[in-house]
Amino acid sequence: MRERYAARFKEPNLHATILKRIVMGNYVILHERVRRTFDDGTGTLDAVAIFEVQGTKIARVWLISGPKALDAK
Repeated sequence: MRERYAARFKEPNLHATILKRIVMGNYVILHERVRRTFDDGTGTLDAVAIFEVQGTKIARVWLISGPKALDAK
């Protein structure tokens, strides 16, 4: 997980806005709108991230990405 995020965070225009957060027990679910640079240009996508937390650490993560919407050229 660390390697994946390290590479992604090098993108100069990467930005995520949390649209909704749900906390239930030791699970946190985020609905995010992500702006980033794709191979074919800049744009956005909606994503859902589900985190399972054990103590103070993230034990497991599931990521679901929606379709990308490229910026008009």
